[in-house]
Amino acid sequence: MDAIKGEFLFIPAQYSNELTGFPTAETLIRSLYPSANYAREHGTPFNYANITDVPSYSWSYASILASAA
Repeated sequence: MDAIKGEFLFIPAQYSNELTGFPTAETLIRSLYPSANYAREHGTPFNYANITDVPSYSWSYASILASAA
């Protein structure tokens, strides 16, 4: 927990690495719920996302992540 709070270890904001071109905006937003709840409960940062799905990367996802921060 100290490594996460000290930002030596990061927890991705999204629940899983989804193909962002397929789900609805609501699904993409809801994929952030588990990590957001964890960050609130434990006082850890919520400022890291891991995107490895470049072929179907949706531009709406950038807005969703920016709004969630």
